[in-house]
Amino acid sequence: MQKNEICVTVQPSEKEFFWINNILSGMLKMATRQECVLKNIDESDLSKTEKGAPILIVGYTYRWVKGMAEAVVNHGGKPIIVGACLHPDLKENCNGVDFELTEIVRRVIFYLEQAGCKRTALLGVNRSSIADREKEKTIISMHNDACDVFVCEKSLSLCVDGFIESYKQNHYDGVLCVNDTVAIFLINKLRSLGIRVPEDIMVVGIGNSNLGQRHEIPITSVNFDYVEMGRQAIRVWRFVRKNNVSARLTLSLPCELIIRGSTANFSLNDLKPDSDYDFGDGNEAYYYDPDVQSIIRIEAFLENCDDIDRDILYCLTENLTYTEMAEKLKLTDRAIKYRVAKMIKNFGAKKREDLSDIMKSLLNSELK
Repeated sequence: MQKNEICVTVQPSEKEFFWINNILSGMLKMATRQECVLKNIDESDLSKTEKGAPILIVGYTYRWVKGMAEAVVNHGGKPIIVGACLHPDLKENCNGVDFELTEIVRRVIFYLEQAGCKRTALLGVNRSSIADREKEKTIISMHNDACDVFVCEKSLSLCVDGFIESYKQNHYDGVLCVNDTVAIFLINKLRSLGIRVPEDIMVVGIGNSNLGQRHEIPITSVNFDYVEMGRQAIRVWRFVRKNNVSARLTLSLPCELIIRGSTANFSLNDLKPDSDYDFGDGNEAYYYDPDVQSIIRIEAFLENCDDIDRDILYCLTENLTYTEMAEKLKLTDRAIKYRVAKMIKNFGAKKREDLSDIMKSLLNSELK
């Protein structure tokens, strides 16, 4: 490996998740500024890396991250873990970059209480996820009631159905979803059953996704700046390489709660909130759940579109003609047709109606 190469290994996935792509985008931008190049490697490449070199690890499940960190150490490298949350035992042995997850979860719960919610549930927990286990631990420490946590053991659909069954019995009027994918799926399900958001129940997501922002009921969500996480990961890499540090460094980035319609736009300024885990046999298949994948796929697609493309997609949900879209967006018919054709090809659809139907199903449950 060359000295100007920054080695990064990424947990394999069936579909590239948009948050991973954003982390890598931030890494690439910062690496380019430092006149370095990113080199994607896997475990079989570790033997070729320079002894003592820092290796960036981007992953989302405890077992994979822990296994890769141990492999890096065994090959004489220094692991730098990049993800939403670092498990305590990984912090002891690795450098890392994560988010201030515990603080933001507490902030959300207090926010919902101030908005009038008497009982809040945590929905969609995947126990193979380091971040989800931290969310679970935090809400239980605040409520002292494990019944308020709904774990996704088999599928997202069954998890949401289980929550809805206990919704009236437990008088939930607030729910924190572990990510925006769960929040979107939940809101569409609730509305199909005549349960109103936010009048009957307030919903908060995590991730601040494009779909969540543009849903018919825009979703209040925690914003994780994954691009900035990627940038900071390169800074940590440079520090570790330059200083040959033996102490463990964890850089935790702040998060922001973005208030929207799913919590009735209730604003609250200057809100200040007053060990180990057993990951067991977590639901590794969670990430390949068809309901999860369908939302992740369109979110990843939207991340690769520019603002004009996204505006055109939302126009498609209004069944506008090419001419009407051109007038609304101040473009030519030809430009609209070209962009639509390109998006159809990139998404793997057959016609514009396919894109329109998918967007409608996710953004407006009443159109299903």
